[in-house]
Amino acid sequence: MSAEQEAKADENEEEQGGLDDDDGVLTLKSGGQNPKSFEVSKKDAELSKFVTTILEGDSDATTIEIRQVPPETLAHVVEYLKHHKGKEPDPLPCPVRSIHMNQIVSDKWDATWVADFDK
Repeated sequence: MSAEQEAKADENEEEQGGLDDDDGVLTLKSGGQNPKSFEVSKKDAELSKFVTTILEGDSDATTIEIRQVPPETLAHVVEYLKHHKGKEPDPLPCPVRSIHMNQIVSDKWDATWVADFDK
């Protein structure tokens, strides 16, 4: 493929956009003494009822400040949202029949994620 053909192909890809173009990116800003910003796709963030409620009121929002949440906690929330990609995980069985998360959850990543927190 010539350089001219490659340039045209690149232009066509930009015009058509990628799969995530209409998805958009949200910046979530934490509170605390040293606030931090985290980027997450709008699709991934839809798992959060808090974010969904804000986006219903302002669908063009690109930044959401969450002052009540320290950066360390928001980092865990964003990690969770990115892993699940906007899809709600399977509910836990009721009654819960084990104290071991890896025996309860259908996604073993969730068990590992929860186990990493201090008890």
